[in-house]
Amino acid sequence: MHRPGSLAKESLYFLVLLGVFVKLFMAGIILAPNQGWAGHTFVDIWGWSDFIGKVNQGFIPFVDFSKEYPTGAGAIFWLMAKLIPDPNSSDSILRFHITFMSLFDILNTCLIYIILEKIAPKRALWLSILFLLLPTGLLLSPMRFESVVMTPVLLGYYFRLKENHRMSVVFWSIGAMLKWYPLLFIMAQSLEGFTAINKQAGGSKREWAVQALKDFMIFAAVALITNVPFILGDLIRHRNIENWWATYAFHLNRPLYWDTLFGVYTLWVREIPVERWAPYWTLVLVTGAMLIGRKIDFDTQCVLICLACIVFNRIYSTQFHMWFYPFIIFLLARMPVRQALSVFTLFMVLELVNIGVYPFTFAGTLTEITTFAPRRALQFGGIYTKMFSILIIVRTWLVIQLAVFLTKDLNPLLSTLKRRS
Repeated sequence: MHRPGSLAKESLYFLVLLGVFVKLFMAGIILAPNQGWAGHTFVDIWGWSDFIGKVNQGFIPFVDFSKEYPTGAGAIFWLMAKLIPDPNSSDSILRFHITFMSLFDILNTCLIYIILEKIAPKRALWLSILFLLLPTGLLLSPMRFESVVMTPVLLGYYFRLKENHRMSVVFWSIGAMLKWYPLLFIMAQSLEGFTAINKQAGGSKREWAVQALKDFMIFAAVALITNVPFILGDLIRHRNIENWWATYAFHLNRPLYWDTLFGVYTLWVREIPVERWAPYWTLVLVTGAMLIGRKIDFDTQCVLICLACIVFNRIYSTQFHMWFYPFIIFLLARMPVRQALSVFTLFMVLELVNIGVYPFTFAGTLTEITTFAPRRALQFGGIYTKMFSILIIVRTWLVIQLAVFLTKDLNPLLSTLKRRS
């Protein structure tokens, strides 16, 4: 049962006003002087400053110069470059970026509420407020790009609820052109359909195959529309596709990040050659998450997929938690109160540890060891480096805890170990 339309509208208005207040408050904190931790969070924005400068000089991204993000992300920042009041001012770029991403955060909060009204009307408002106030998003979304990616993810989920399969695939395909991970939701939905057919006595695998082919064609069409113009432009102007291909070459050869489990081992002990294989076992973990999650429900499957992407990978950026934010919220909406409280508690501990890693202890660690190199922490690491390293290990353990909790009808690993002892 949906609540009366007037009450739902009032809740939306309230969420918009609350969102504006929260974002203004956070902008004030982030932009306040002498915030050492905050300065490190601006790194991604400074990375786009060169992009914005080249666009305003008349150069075309992925044709005349490269960027490590997919073409859809480049198109968004191409638009932003034309809207920034003073694109030559770092302060102007920073303030515009914070405003732009904050608007998407408020929009996403409203979309979360609209979806929750269909899932669990009585919990819709409180869970929407929770989404708005989640620590990682609160601190990092104004300086990162995940908020824009989340919008097509949520729109895709909305159309999935309305049983409009085609439009869900369209929006997730658009999301995949901004950052690639929403493609995994298309695959998860397709696998869910295959599982449902196997459970039905008269289920047709041929129908599933036709639908899967249609999904692929939609994704391929969106990919072609957003990539071919840049490929052709690169070929025409430079007789190669290097500036377009550079995005993929960058990720194929991306270095190990030190705020990962393998990064901590390298900082304290030595280089570990097997970390180069991390993308392959991440692929195995993602495949396993899809196969295990399909036996539970779609929301759990998507959370597991996102956790599998980050837990043992060579790159674990703090904002990656925002990938599974919506699905955790939707799970909390559907769960019995007792189970929801357990998941909420575990998730919030994970969130606090996550921002403990970055930006807070990261800033002090960088001051102590200055650069990432084998055994650097052993030589120069102080209290911040030790805290940073411990929190990364705890974060990994908590990610595993959350996955275990969602996949089995039992308490997390800690309770299991206590019973055994």
